[in-house]
Amino acid sequence: MAIINILHTYEPSPILMTLGPITIYWYGLFYTISIVLGYWLVSSTLKRILATHYPLPTTHSAALRLTARLPEFTFALVVVGLIGARLYHVLNEWQYYWAHPLQIFAIWNGGLAIHGALIAGLIFLWLYSKRQATSYKLPATSYLLWLADLLSPAILLGQAIGRWGNYFNQELFGYPTTLPWGIPISPANRPPEFEQFTYFHPTFLYESLWDFVGAIILIIWLSRWRHYKLQATSYKPGLIFPIYLIWMSFGRISIEFFRINTSPLVFGWKLSVLMSMIFVLIGIKIGFLHKSSHGVL
Repeated sequence: MAIINILHTYEPSPILMTLGPITIYWYGLFYTISIVLGYWLVSSTLKRILATHYPLPTTHSAALRLTARLPEFTFALVVVGLIGARLYHVLNEWQYYWAHPLQIFAIWNGGLAIHGALIAGLIFLWLYSKRQATSYKLPATSYLLWLADLLSPAILLGQAIGRWGNYFNQELFGYPTTLPWGIPISPANRPPEFEQFTYFHPTFLYESLWDFVGAIILIIWLSRWRHYKLQATSYKPGLIFPIYLIWMSFGRISIEFFRINTSPLVFGWKLSVLMSMIFVLIGIKIGFLHKSSHGVL
């Protein structure tokens, strides 16, 4: 209840602190926290894999190599994801950025799209997997899905944390509401058609809670690797990643009905909803392929 009261009365500032010429933004802080926690989660999972008493040689070797390269791998993946997330957002708002080109680089003001990050990240993982899979004489898709399974809980946890940056930037909020957990939006950030309203749905909070619950579920599922992942009948790549896609996308589709429409419309549908539907279908497809697969890593 105390948290609800704070959200209902507190009007946040995007700036955390200023140190001389350096301005530190809440948005950047939350994304940094999400990256650090994601790195820790992936690193911990790899350690569990390497600590097992009966590792399959391929899994053990892949985990050992990724552990050694995890800092460089994480840095590259984060950079690619940020570029993809920003590019996707800029293309969706190209009229604004055409008139204000320098704002393209102002990521501290928000404007990172998860769908763009996913697309760019999957392209990077595919290229990385093609290179690594040859060492194990495996299909690149098997290594890709193994990586995606490993990363999915960390990504969803990062999304849950990163949404709080939207709160401090006062962006991506929902329609006006009289509910006790409605958040105040400053007049400068209200859409013109809703400027007479003060309180709006905290869609950032809805999505953050949804993603956090999903991350906990995936983390628990991921922890079961210590029991079954390396048995002779065992782990098949593509177990966790499709659950992530479906969970994340279903939540996004549901929450979009509360969010004020800032996404471009395609055939009368929000682009963000259409992209989420596509990712749901991809997740279902991977899930069926996983169920019928007989290969292990």
